[in-house]
Amino acid sequence: MGEMIQIFDANMHPIGVVERDVAHTHGFFHQCTHFWLIHEVDGVAHLLFSRRSADKPTYPNLLCPTASGHIPDGESWKTCLELKEEIGISMPAESLVPLGVHVHIENRNGLINNEFVYSFMGMLPCPLESIQFPDKEVEAIVLISIADCLELFGRRTEQVQTLQYHPSRPGLASVKASLNDFVPDARTPDAHYYKMALYAQLYTRGNDVAIPFPLEKSIFK
Repeated sequence: MGEMIQIFDANMHPIGVVERDVAHTHGFFHQCTHFWLIHEVDGVAHLLFSRRSADKPTYPNLLCPTASGHIPDGESWKTCLELKEEIGISMPAESLVPLGVHVHIENRNGLINNEFVYSFMGMLPCPLESIQFPDKEVEAIVLISIADCLELFGRRTEQVQTLQYHPSRPGLASVKASLNDFVPDARTPDAHYYKMALYAQLYTRGNDVAIPFPLEKSIFK
């Protein structure tokens, strides 16, 4: 049996529990988390993106938020362990800034992905060299300056210079990236990735960017 997740109607009311593949086949709304972490390199704030493993069934080798994943049945955004599972670090939810719930709707190549995305932002709490890939779902970490993120996701430039980190290779490699190097969510009309870059800029300048999450609803209450 595959991973079990709660499913919801379009108003975020829980309606049952199914396998994850069933949710994607039938287009049931479900919950996931996105973590947007920031790290300074030579005094310049960069957003961290994960390069998905070549073995991922969806969007292999493409870039996505620092860590992301579905919230299994029985867990919540408060206990979701994607950071630990994907890049080997632990951060309690209280140390991260909530950025509200983003509604992601996608129907591509037989995958119907309707998600309520709980987004978080914060500073990487450890040296970059502490990052590991325990579950092998991430191939590398790619760092892009917030200024370049705004240019790229704002479609003011077609390509930016990035820094790529892998725990088995010393130092940072210089790699170019375009929008085509990202998962399709980075190119949606609602400009979600551009908004995240704006929040990152405001956050690093000391502004309060917190957007509280809605009250949790559970089919077990």
